[in-house]
Amino acid sequence: MTRDRVRLLLAVLATLAVVLPLGYFWQQSRLPSTYSVMDMGYLDYGGGPRGITGHRGMAGMNDTSGTTSVRDLVETRGGPADVTVRLVARKETVRIAGRDFEGYTLNGTTPGPTITVTKGQLLEVHLRNQDVPAGITLHWHGLDVPNAEDGVAGVTQDAVLKGEEHSYRFVARQAGSYW
Repeated sequence: MTRDRVRLLLAVLATLAVVLPLGYFWQQSRLPSTYSVMDMGYLDYGGGPRGITGHRGMAGMNDTSGTTSVRDLVETRGGPADVTVRLVARKETVRIAGRDFEGYTLNGTTPGPTITVTKGQLLEVHLRNQDVPAGITLHWHGLDVPNAEDGVAGVTQDAVLKGEEHSYRFVARQAGSYW
């Protein structure tokens, strides 16, 4: 073999040593042909420590002396709400990009309806879980709301189980559009 052919062979082998593993890893990292966030993670229904009125409770968490319940971290402004919204969560078939999927809706749409509030207005949202088996909460991405209104199941709120209702109430202290 000539010196040029040896160099060419080494260059081809070095290229394959880099490209083949990259191709393999790329192929393995692609999303599957079907994908559902409904199949991810585990269900956390909330609970919080026992002894705090209204919580379903977690075993072994009985000492609540010197604590403040998240349920007490709410909006202090009283009176009627400036904007009131009623949302019903349902498990149903939704059509996205021409395909049908089993999913969840708020008032029959996904994503749910737009809620428009002016900065400084008191918002009250009544959520009813019609038939979402695992429970549901509303989390206000990007909005700075009182902790009890934040809607993180297992952290700031118990999940609203099938057939239950929950009301969120807070002042919109920020202006802008949020997801």
